[in-house]
Amino acid sequence: MIGAIILVSPLKAPADFEPTKSENERQELVQIMRDAEIKWAKRSAWALLILLVVIGIIVGTIIGVLRS
Repeated sequence: MIGAIILVSPLKAPADFEPTKSENERQELVQIMRDAEIKWAKRSAWALLILLVVIGIIVGTIIGVLRS
């Protein structure tokens, strides 16, 4: 769940992030990291969705068996 939260949170580099690089290079690094974070956040969101669907199916099956 925490990984999926990254999709809605902005990435802000600290003030002392890569002080030896120019502003453009720092922005490129931040963008590369953000792209990687978004990729993994989407995977986490899909995994969470699949987990919830599987839990729903299991709970539905148990309830169906107990009522019959």
